[in-house]
This record gives sequence, structure tokens and C-alpha cells, in this order.
Amino acid sequence: LNDNGLINYPQSEVVQIDVGDTIIFHINSSSRIGNKPRLMINLPHYEEEKLLYKHSSARATLLKKPSKIKLDDSSDRMTRIDPKENTLGCSEFEVSFKYPGSFLYQIEFDDQKISTFNYTQPDWIVVHPKLRLKKGEIPIESISMQSVYGRCLGKLEQWFDILEPQSKIGYNALHFVPLQKYGSSGSMYSLKDQHSLDDLYFDNPEVSSEERITALETVITQIREKQNMLCFVDIVLNHTATNSDWLVDHPEGAYNLVNCPYLQVAWEFDKFLAQFSEDYANKKIPNCPSAPYVSNEGDLQALLKALDSKIKSTGIEQYFLYNMEEMKKQVEEFMKNVASISFKEIKAEAIDLVDYALRHSSG
Repeated sequence: LNDNGLINYPQSEVVQIDVGDTIIFHINSSSRIGNKPRLMINLPHYEEEKLLYKHSSARATLLKKPSKIKLDDSSDRMTRIDPKENTLGCSEFEVSFKYPGSFLYQIEFDDQKISTFNYTQPDWIVVHPKLRLKKGEIPIESISMQSVYGRCLGKLEQWFDILEPQSKIGYNALHFVPLQKYGSSGSMYSLKDQHSLDDLYFDNPEVSSEERITALETVITQIREKQNMLCFVDIVLNHTATNSDWLVDHPEGAYNLVNCPYLQVAWEFDKFLAQFSEDYANKKIPNCPSAPYVSNEGDLQALLKALDSKIKSTGIEQYFLYNMEEMKKQVEEFMKNVASISFKEIKAEAIDLVDYALRHSSG
């Protein structure tokens, strides 16, 4: 590693290795990061008997330091690895990458300039998986993949026959868009239940979630072994439908006006547009004789003119205007309630910042 704790590699490129490879990190004792160094990496531990990944609970501390190096937010689950001393007197860390993925690493070291521990800028290592079929291993760059909409394939038992031609024309991989239970919109990227497959793929809607997964595994295995195509299923865990039961228990998991009050203006405008669309569909918008249709340029211009007039009547622009003196007064009043005398300078600076922000705002 160089003095910045980075692998000697072109900065414009990402370090890429294959799963199963080992990297030996060396730090010279004369380096600025060579005093009591430890490698920190978010490599998971895998418990074979439980088939579970586990991360270390060690947390990297963000220090206020002259270098102003800011830790990456994703470094909150870092495994600390102590070095092995070698015969050359440098610190050495040996890490085997058993699993594919993108891994963050950085060096924790005793920084004598600030008399405490410091951290290098985090960097990434990409570990490519080894993809195998009966014909042998497939390099990542040799993947020829087709995206497949399960909805277009019908029931699971039909998939093998429908997809067979794709293998014959040269594809060696299939990407299935999400197959989990879909929400009220019907979008395959808006999921009602991420833990179960949609009823669309089964004749019997009473089939359990476990049986559905087993059925999917059977089909994928057949495709891989008999048609020599790998299968990748998109699971989009962060895509949740508005009618998801999970959201009832965890409303904080979605954007709303409680945890994101700054969305108030967007919500108001969306509500306005929905009402305008409904009124247009019901022929309630003046000077739009072709409603609910838009058949030509004249219809479009009439619609845009009506929409512009309606927008101006909403007063939506008030969300972007400020009463500078009133807001400054409110901030000053708030800051007066800060009890500690050590906040005097912060008070003055905060008021100056608010004043600057208001004077340079669009309002």
C-alpha cells in the first residue's frame, strides 16, 4: 500500500480480482500509516452450518482531524485485522476473498501528528464470481444475457420449453425481472411481498411460499443443466408497493410527510396534477373542447395553456419564497434558548449563515 493506504493501482480504475483469490497487503514501517496499522474491511464471515453471513460489529470512529478525511458511510461494519510481522520489518495483512461482491477497505493507524488513531480514505475491491456450467467456467466478459419478463412466460412449468430457443441462438444467461408478489399497480418493480413468488406463476394460489421457491429452483436447475444457461433473479428488496403489509408495520420505511416534511410541496403538486387529470378526463377544464382527448397540436396547446393557468392559481410558488426578517427572528429566538455559554460563537455564525442563505435563495 502507498502512504495513502491505497493499493498501487491507477486511481481511475477499480481493483478487480476473482473469487478465491488472496491479496497480501504490505505497509512499510517507514510509511506515515506504518505505526500500529490495522486493516479494516467489510468482508463477511460465513457460517457454513447455518448458511448465514455475519458481519463484525466493530465500528470505525469518525475523528475530527486536520486531514479532514471523511469515512464512507458504508464503513460502519468493518472487520479489524491485526498485521503479521514479516522478516522485512513491514506490516503484512493476508486476506482471502471466498465470496464475490464489492468490498470496502481502509487502514486504521496511529497518527503521530494528531496523537490518536486516524483512518485512510476508503477504497474498493471488486471480487468477480466464478460462473460455471456443464461446458466449464464462463468468464464475466463472456456472458451473453437476455432479460426475461416472467409475466410473458406464464406458469412456471412452461418456462423450460419457452426458453429453449434462447439457448440455441447463443445466450448463456437469463436475467429474470422480479418474480415476487406484485403490488396494486401491477408493476414488477413494485412488490407487495418480497418473501414469496407471485400467484401469476402457479395454477394453485394456495401453494405455500416454500413450495413456490422450491418449484422455481427446480425450473432454474433444469435450465442450467439441460440448456446450459445461468439464471439471475432480480429481487429488488428496496422496492415496496403502497399496499404492502410491511409498510403498515414500518411506515418509516417509505417517504412520507412525517419523516420527509420537505416533500410537502411535491405532494401538493402531485395532488393538484391528479385532480387536473381527472377534471380533464371528465371535460371540466374550460377552453379544452377536445377533452378527454389530445388529437393534434391545437389540442395540446389548449391543454398546456389551461394547465399553466391552473398552476398559477395554486399559489405553489409560496413554498419557494421567504420572509427573511421573520425567519431570522425565529432563528435568533431559538438560539437564545441554548443554555451553554460555549455556544455564543455558534449562535452568531448560525444567524450569519441563515442570513446568507436567505439573501442568496431564489426568493
